[in-house]
Amino acid sequence: MKIILEKDEDPNSYFNAVTTLDQILGSTIFYFSNTELSKYNANRISKHNGRIISIDLNEEIASLKGTPKWDLLADALKEILKIRKLDSFKQNRSNPQDIKQEEEEIIFFEHLGTLKTINQLSDGSLLLLAFITKMLTSNDKLLLLEEPENSTHPQALLGLISFIRSFQDEKQIILTTHSIPLINEL
Repeated sequence: MKIILEKDEDPNSYFNAVTTLDQILGSTIFYFSNTELSKYNANRISKHNGRIISIDLNEEIASLKGTPKWDLLADALKEILKIRKLDSFKQNRSNPQDIKQEEEEIIFFEHLGTLKTINQLSDGSLLLLAFITKMLTSNDKLLLLEEPENSTHPQALLGLISFIRSFQDEKQIILTTHSIPLINEL
């Protein structure tokens, strides 16, 4: 299916086309924004023009802890992003409007010999982390990924494709790209 817009079409055509595609396929379109992913706002999903651009990545990753998918995530991060360690710790977060203390899981990584949190990763690493995490946390059989190459090193992008291929019996992935290395790999 191609969405082709003519020069003189209504400016809302693209939004309407994406929304219709989403309704027809019944699947979410992921077009992550490194800027939105790096903002802290617990329990959120941000949408723009019918596409998910941000999730609470810390919470999504924490949901994998204690499951076999945690090890899959750690292995993928090691292979694709050269992250040597994936771990977490619990931290109390106080809410000024509430007397209760909330506890949250903070995810950290050892990357290039330094411990980092999600917000300290590069733009490309953050986007790949979001794609990989959604592959592991989504129960959808069909995932739509838009332009995973944004801010991403071509070698890491090829690692992502290898990771995606490992799910070929479980999920169907449709992605859009402008990346020549990615097109050649596929």
